[in-house]
Amino acid sequence: MADTVNGRAPRLKRNRLIAATWNKAEPMEQLLEELKIKLIDIMNLPELSPADIKTDARLVGGELGVDSIDVLEMVIMIKQDYGVVIDNKELGAKVFASLKTLAEYIKEKAPEPFN
Repeated sequence: MADTVNGRAPRLKRNRLIAATWNKAEPMEQLLEELKIKLIDIMNLPELSPADIKTDARLVGGELGVDSIDVLEMVIMIKQDYGVVIDNKELGAKVFASLKTLAEYIKEKAPEPFN
């Protein structure tokens, strides 16, 4: 059995180890950096660093090769880590236009931090 599929580890073998540390009171730049790290983890692209990912670049179908399965994994991660639900295709198309639009949506919809 091959260890990779199209140069990437099979999806079911991946484990997300990156915990969410951002909260709504912190700057957008910190959320963008955290999302870049999570995207690299979800897509199993260890050869990339967060600096390699442009925040305004097209996310789905762009240079990173984000596909519908990656988007589904990101939707689950966003719900689990940030408490934000993306529950329809039209909204998802707008939110996943770029990493910046995704971060803006999370910042707008995330619940207030606990004190």
